[in-house]
Amino acid sequence: MLESLEGKRGQVRYKPPVPAMKGLFGMPTVVNNVVTFVSVPAILARGGRWYRDLGVGRSRGTIPLQLAGNIKRGGLVEVPFGMSLREVLYDFGGGSRSGRPLRAVQVGGPLGAYLPASQFALVSYSGLLHPFRLDTLRPCATATSRANASASSISSMPAYCGR
Repeated sequence: MLESLEGKRGQVRYKPPVPAMKGLFGMPTVVNNVVTFVSVPAILARGGRWYRDLGVGRSRGTIPLQLAGNIKRGGLVEVPFGMSLREVLYDFGGGSRSGRPLRAVQVGGPLGAYLPASQFALVSYSGLLHPFRLDTLRPCATATSRANASASSISSMPAYCGR
C-alpha cells in the first residue's frame, strides 16, 4: 500500500524497518489494520467479554481468511482464532477440488510460506502466520511466483514443501 501511495509498483515492503519507524516517503507512518476497525461494531453491540471469549490464549476474536486454489469451496471465511488449519481447509473449504488429499498450502500472502499437511493442526493466529523459522524450510517458490497476494490467504498447492 505504501509503495502505491508513493507512486511505485504496489509491492509488499520487507520489514524491518517497520512503517512506524520509516513508512510513507521515509517518514514514520501509522498503518491501521482494517480487521481491527471491522471488529469494533460487533464489540460495541455484544460487549468486550463476548469478543474475548472467541479465540484462545493471546489470540482473541476472529480472523478473515481467503480460500483459493485447488479447494472445493473457495471464498472468504471468518473464523475464531484457535481453529486449526485442517478445520478451515476441510470443514469450510471442503478439501481439494480434485478429491486428492491436500499436501501443502500457502499461507500469509506474498511474504508468507508453504506449510505441509503435517502442520495443518496449527491452531493460533500467531501459529498460523508464523509457525516456523523460515531458515528451517527448504524454498518451494519465490515470492513473485506465489499466486495469492491477500494478506491472510490460504491457497492449496499440489507439491509438498517442507523441511
